[in-house]
Amino acid sequence: MWILDWLGEADAISDHAINFVTSILDPDFLSKNSWLDDFEILALGKLMNRNWWSRRWVIKEAILAKDYILVAGKREVHLADFTNAVDIVRSRVADIRVSCRPSPYYAAY
Repeated sequence: MWILDWLGEADAISDHAINFVTSILDPDFLSKNSWLDDFEILALGKLMNRNWWSRRWVIKEAILAKDYILVAGKREVHLADFTNAVDIVRSRVADIRVSCRPSPYYAAY
C-alpha cells in the first residue's frame, strides 16, 4: 500500500526544503561543509512546522504504508528520505549552530 500525503501548497520555502532533503542524502554533499547553509536548514524547519505534522492519523498512515510520499505543491519526497535527512541534520546540530552563529537566522534554531 502506498500513500500520497499533501503537505500543502508549494512556496519558495518548501521547494528549498525538498531540494535540501534530496541533496543531503548524497554522501559527496555531506563531505563538504557547504551543506551547513542556514537558509536550507531553516526551510526544512519551516516545512516541518506545517500543521500537517500535528495530525494524529499521520502516524497511523506512516506505519501502515509501504510507500509513503510527501507532496508539497508539485514536489514530492519519500517519507524514508525525509526522515533520513532530518536524522542527519539532527546528528549535526552542534556543527550547524557553530556554522550559523553569525547568521540572522541563528535565533530560529
